[in-house]
Amino acid sequence: MHNRAYGCVYKAKHRATEQIIAIKTVLVGSENEGAAEIKKEIEILRHCRHPNIVCLYGCTEKARELWVRTRSRCALAAECSRS
Repeated sequence: MHNRAYGCVYKAKHRATEQIIAIKTVLVGSENEGAAEIKKEIEILRHCRHPNIVCLYGCTEKARELWVRTRSRCALAAECSRS
């Protein structure tokens, strides 16, 4: 786990595929300047398809937290979720 100014990053294993993924949690709300940054990051990752850029695996909003799931090395565009 790594703490950042506007959230935390956790290493996790996807139960169904057993792939290692990263989960970034960010508090959302008007008082958090990082929320706008992370939403911009999500939009960029949605369109990126390159083996050297992390692949957006999905996003979930829970209570006041936004969970962004990514995995490394998106070999094929079909492997990446367009969540």
